[in-house]
Amino acid sequence: MSESVIGIVPTLKKGKSFGRWDTYTMVVADTRSVFAEMTGDMLKQVAAEAQRRGKEEGKGFFAR
Repeated sequence: MSESVIGIVPTLKKGKSFGRWDTYTMVVADTRSVFAEMTGDMLKQVAAEAQRRGKEEGKGFFAR
């Protein structure tokens, strides 16, 4: 069985308590939807990787 992705909905927020929330990304396919949680550690890792690649390519601070 093969599924094709129809769309992606980024940055869905589900409230927890005291103004905190969990952040999810929703992937919509032919037969189902998948909710993937984005943690703070994941976001930090992606930002660090983008900064590292920017440095390797010789981009300035604001271009990263």
